[in-house]
Amino acid sequence: MADVLLENVTKEFEGGVVAVKNLYLEVKDKEFVVLLGPSGCGKTTTLRLIAGLESPTAGSIYIGGKLVNNLEPWARDVAMVFQSYALYPHMSIFDNIAFPLRMHKVAKTEIKDRVQKTAELLEIKELLKRKPRQLSGGQRQRVALARAIVRNPQVFLMDEPLSNLDAKLRVVMRIELKKLQRRIGVTTVYVTHDQVEAMTLADRVAIQFNGILQQYAPPTEIFAHPKNRFVAGFVGTPPMNFIEGKLKPWGAFAMFEAEGFSILLDQELANKTAENAKQLPLDAWYGIRPEDTEITEKGEPPEWIRGEVYGVELLGSQNIVHIQIDKTRIVAIASPTKLYQMGQALWVKLTSSRAHLFDRETERNLTSPAS
Repeated sequence: MADVLLENVTKEFEGGVVAVKNLYLEVKDKEFVVLLGPSGCGKTTTLRLIAGLESPTAGSIYIGGKLVNNLEPWARDVAMVFQSYALYPHMSIFDNIAFPLRMHKVAKTEIKDRVQKTAELLEIKELLKRKPRQLSGGQRQRVALARAIVRNPQVFLMDEPLSNLDAKLRVVMRIELKKLQRRIGVTTVYVTHDQVEAMTLADRVAIQFNGILQQYAPPTEIFAHPKNRFVAGFVGTPPMNFIEGKLKPWGAFAMFEAEGFSILLDQELANKTAENAKQLPLDAWYGIRPEDTEITEKGEPPEWIRGEVYGVELLGSQNIVHIQIDKTRIVAIASPTKLYQMGQALWVKLTSSRAHLFDRETERNLTSPAS
């Protein structure tokens, strides 16, 4: 197997469009790395650069310690799994899986043995005589994976391979894919815009935006310590609440003043901020996740702030409550047994040690160790 290294890689297309900018990314041997970000952020271009389907404008790409900038895709010993499965409709499942081995002129007896073993691994042995049109979406995805695995490549490259499956099957396939990657131990680079996929599959997540790597870390670190406001808002469901205002000293504590209300900072949060913030007062964003936002029907200032229910989403396992506080709207998560009505008055607690503060000018996280 092999590691992958992109060393200060830039890809610029015609018209001056920079899809990837000065990217340094190291994927360790046997690691499962997910490239995550919105459409147009550069993640698929990054994958195509590793595969050799695009050439870098600048920088170097290494696979297994070998510089591959000038190598053709077939010579890089990588296997790619596409969103569309890309199966040959006129061929049997056996022939689809065997195709890359035949292209490399592998002996017939070895082809049969490797296809059978791979089909067994993916539990599709009974499908080998069928045609792709006779399979479900999940079965076709397994065939596409089998065709990649059968080659014993150094690296798997996967471009949103589960996006064509229904929601329930995606959950099943995520689990199967993770188990499979652990079993065969192949270095894997996986592209998705689905944060749930990224957080459940990855050893490390590389979040990209506008062609620039925003943060590269294990999922738990990205969730708990987002490096900037973009990362904080992109990861988490429902998304993090952001409140615009000004951070000011308040005696031995600190106060965040928004339009129409103030938030007393948790002491631990204030201490973290003091290490990274410029001189106060400071224009900032106060960020708090809905699951850390407390609500009650009775509360007292200064920790509790009066608001009004703007809307409620009843999801069965939990209720998502939208709350209006002066001109600011935030979201909180309530117990499924607690029902709120539109227009109902309630109290909100936004003081939390798990909250974040972001510099309004740079958008960097002032409360994160990554600052």
